[in-house]
Amino acid sequence: MEFMESARDWITTGPLVLFFFLAGIELRAELVDGAFRKRFSFLIPFAAALGGMVFPAFIYFLISKFSTAPSSAWGVPMATDLPLALLALSLLAKSVSNRIRGFLLALAIADDLGSIVVVAFVYHHHVDLIRLLISAVLVVAFWKVAPKFPIIAALIALITWGIFKGSGIHPTVIGVLLGICVNHNESKWLVNKLTPVINYLVIPAFIVTTLWIPWQMNAALIFSPIVLGLVIARLIGKP
Repeated sequence: MEFMESARDWITTGPLVLFFFLAGIELRAELVDGAFRKRFSFLIPFAAALGGMVFPAFIYFLISKFSTAPSSAWGVPMATDLPLALLALSLLAKSVSNRIRGFLLALAIADDLGSIVVVAFVYHHHVDLIRLLISAVLVVAFWKVAPKFPIIAALIALITWGIFKGSGIHPTVIGVLLGICVNHNESKWLVNKLTPVINYLVIPAFIVTTLWIPWQMNAALIFSPIVLGLVIARLIGKP
């Protein structure tokens, strides 16, 4: 149990950042030459993501008022497991249009990252603003350097990840930001190299470690007010 929890923590703060980096690259592609190339068209999935964050939190908060579930957990049902969402999306890739895929991609990313940021500021005792500021400067440096000096850019990305990791906000956020900074015309090589690693190693490892922990829970915990409240809030609020 402890090993699987440690493995999950390592995967979500390390290799999974590559997944979010790839998602950021795909999001930029949609913004530059895809579903959101028209001005302000990206606001629609972001508005939908906002609803997907607010409604589950509100529903859980209402449930907590009529049960013993702690109201302080209202932020937990906001988040979406982006890897699982995009994995499902990739399985449906042939049956959905590029426009719908772009919409769902932006929706999933905005929903997940928005929830991560909210949870970080609500539930963390300390968010290191200095680390966030340094990370922001390094992201700009990465954006400027990446087109001409990819090796230096990779080092900057690694340093940025290391600094951001201790900021109090989940490091997957920096993965998306760095991915968005990659030049659209030069991203195909990265996508081709990273996609097999992510699809066949990172995501399966994430799924195994994610699903393993619930199987270790006892019935009393599974049917506790807080777990039932979270499940109901997500089932009703997310759709």
